Amino acid sequence: MYGAPITHDKNSNQYAIISNIAYNLQYLDYLNQNIKEQFLSRVLLAQTFKTFAITATQVVEGLLYLKIMNSPYVLPSHEKISLTGMIELAWQKNWLSPIKICILT
Repeated sequence: MYGAPITHDKNSNQYAIISNIAYNLQYLDYLNQNIKEQFLSRVLLAQTFKTFAITATQVVEGLLYLKIMNSPYVLPSHEKISLTGMIELAWQKNWLSPIKICILT
């Protein structure tokens, strides 16, 4: 609802996260266009690929965060949400079954 006050419940920052995901998806589209259409030097191309990977990771992190915050799973008070923890939980709950994840170590 437009103009609704911000509350301190677990869903109060969903709009910001969804907005950030949408912005990052647009940015990924822009980077993809640059990679395809621009004649970038090897250095700029490598930097663009790195930026693409970091931005894509932010999208995955945001989606996993929303999934966890909207699930009945209760996070223990001593635990903090991290990307690694979110991926482990999503893997345990079989939320990532259609997705193949490659973790480079």
